[in-house]
Amino acid sequence: MRSDLLFTKLYFTALLCVCSVATSAQAQVEADSSSGVQTKVDPHAQWLQELTQSAREEYQPIDDQRLKTVRSRLRMTAKRLMSRLGGDGSSFANGWKKFLRWSLVEPQLQDDSGITGQSLRDIDLVLRRLRSNTPGLENPVFVETADALEQYRELALWYALGQRRDTKPRYTNFLNELDKQITRNTEKPTVESTRQIGKIVGMVKQLGFSPFVANQVRQTFYRENVLLDVSANALQKIAERPVTDTSPVRDCILGARVFGTANSRGVLGVRPCFADDHVELELLLSGNIKSRTN
Repeated sequence: MRSDLLFTKLYFTALLCVCSVATSAQAQVEADSSSGVQTKVDPHAQWLQELTQSAREEYQPIDDQRLKTVRSRLRMTAKRLMSRLGGDGSSFANGWKKFLRWSLVEPQLQDDSGITGQSLRDIDLVLRRLRSNTPGLENPVFVETADALEQYRELALWYALGQRRDTKPRYTNFLNELDKQITRNTEKPTVESTRQIGKIVGMVKQLGFSPFVANQVRQTFYRENVLLDVSANALQKIAERPVTDTSPVRDCILGARVFGTANSRGVLGVRPCFADDHVELELLLSGNIKSRTN
């Protein structure tokens, strides 16, 4: 059976684990000695705040060697990306480079490149393109490049700031804000407090000084908050695609030339498979080809 006549594209997206919005830990009630008002204290939130307190002492300024290491990683991922796209000379690679505005990033791949406000804004523009909802960017080689560029951008900012002043107070202020947002989210979870926690934890993770703190905070506030329930019949109706195609036949079999036409008819279907934590489907292809030749 000619698979090119019977296969069609099946698009199916399952939404799982988008963002977390709440944490429910057992609360401990303590009396306020001065006012007599009872306050709820979450022991797990207190533990996280103690972790962030200790993380203040783990900060070190970004030096030349650290920036060079991260830039080297970015250079390697960029090289893999261009290789997967067919090389710098291919029209396919050039098309993607034009879309991503990659020429704005290329100077930053050099070890002697300087870091300016404009170069950081250029990186932001390219990152917005890499994180856009454009078909193809979900490919792991694009995701890897975006992750490397994002880390380089964060470290480049802190490196540039460190050339002019002590950046430890800035880092401490971010951790103080993280403490405050953790408290707010524990008392009354909101989308904004969750967003702020994610933003600061992302920065801490990018800088790499306190990976344990970043991982613990993420695990605490991570929740599966979207459940998609789709019946097998609905999946079948979504995926079912009739295939009808007529194509010419030109072949040579044992020295005899064969000419004619071939009519292909088929149907694409799906069958759901059991899986606890992901979507697994079997693609079912059925059809036949009738040819008239002489």
